[in-house]
Amino acid sequence: MTSAHGWGLSRRPARAPPKARGGSALWTAAAVALCAAPGVFVPARAARAQETQPFDPANYEFLERQYIFWSPQKIVTNGVANPLGFEAQVGPHVPLVGTALDHREPIEATHWELRLLFTFQSNLRLTAGDSTPVLTPSYRPQFRLQLLGNRVHGAPTPNNHPTSYRWGLTADLWSHHSNGQDGCTFRGTPPAGRDCPEIGGGATALNERTGSFSTDYTGLTLDGRYSWGTRPHSRALSLIGMLGGQFHHNFPGAGLDDTPTGDLRRLWGRWHGLAEVELNWNIANQEEAWAGVLYGRYRLELASGGADARLPGVTARHDAHVAEVGWICTRLHGLGFFARVVAGREYYNIEFTQSPTRLQFGVVIDSNGNVPPILTKVGR
Repeated sequence: MTSAHGWGLSRRPARAPPKARGGSALWTAAAVALCAAPGVFVPARAARAQETQPFDPANYEFLERQYIFWSPQKIVTNGVANPLGFEAQVGPHVPLVGTALDHREPIEATHWELRLLFTFQSNLRLTAGDSTPVLTPSYRPQFRLQLLGNRVHGAPTPNNHPTSYRWGLTADLWSHHSNGQDGCTFRGTPPAGRDCPEIGGGATALNERTGSFSTDYTGLTLDGRYSWGTRPHSRALSLIGMLGGQFHHNFPGAGLDDTPTGDLRRLWGRWHGLAEVELNWNIANQEEAWAGVLYGRYRLELASGGADARLPGVTARHDAHVAEVGWICTRLHGLGFFARVVAGREYYNIEFTQSPTRLQFGVVIDSNGNVPPILTKVGR
C-alpha cells in the first residue's frame, strides 16, 4: 500500500549517505526559504494582489502523489540490512480522453467529468551499502477511468463562503504490478527434479533480490471531497475520503496470465482493500504580510488497507497503515514537503512478507493545485 491514494544502477560509496543527507538538508532549507521569502518582503497590499490562481495543468484529485524521501530505518533484503540512500515513488498521470478538472463555471449545477487516464508508477530504492546497486524496482502501469461530479453552492466572492463537492468513481480497467525479475520466487534448496524450491519443499523465504513477481488486477474506488469556507484571500478547508478494492486475476484473452498462483497467491492475496481520509487546510493570499510565510496547503492523511492473504506456516502481516502530514508551497507550484509513518505489510514488490515500521520524510509533488478549483474564476 502506498499513501495517497494508492495500494511502490550505479554503485554508491559507503560514505555517501551522510553527504547526501547534508546536501538534502541544505536543498530543503533553500526551498523553504524560496517559498517563504516573498511573503516576508512583500507589503500587505502587494501580497494580497499576488497569485490567486491554482496550479493550472490537469488536476489529478484522488490519484497518487509523487515522492522522493529518506528513512532512518534500514532496508532488509534477503536478510541483509543496509541504510536507505533514498526512495522515489513517481508516476505521471497522462489523460488519454477528457480534459483537466479545473475548468468549470461556479454555478448551482452539477458538472460531470469523464476521463481515461494512463499512469506508470514506479518505486525505486537505492541503499547506501558498499557496492549495492538499486534494489529491484516496482512497476505499475495502469489504465483507469474516472467519472466525477462537481457541484458548487454559491458564487465565490469576498463576502461569500461557498461550499463545493466532488464525488464519483475511479475504475481500474487494467493494472499491472511487477518487479521485472525472472529468478526463483522462493529461496532455499529445490526438491529433486525441480529448478526452484516451493513452500514445504525446501523453500525458506521469498527471494527478495531476484525473485520473479507479477500480478494483474482490476479495481474500483469510491471518491469524495467536501470543501467549505472558500473565498479569495482566505482559508479553505477540504475533507477527502476514498474507499476502494482490487481483485487480482488473469486476463486470458489478452495474454495477461501472470497473476500469482499457488503458495505465492496465498501469500499475496486475491482481494486487496483500502480506506483513506484526508484533511486539507489551504491558506491562500492573506491580507497580512506575515501570512506569505505560510502560503500553501497543509494536509493530514490517514490510510489503512489489507489483503485476504493467508498461508499456513508463514508468519506475515496482511494489513498496512499510513499517517502522513504535508505542506504544499503555493509558490513552488505543487512542490512540498512531508513526513509520515508507515506500518504493517511492506509495499515494495516482493518484500510483502516483511512488516516494518518506518518514518519517512522528504519532498512531495502534488498536482492537485494550490487552492480549491472554484477560485479560478476569482480575481481576474
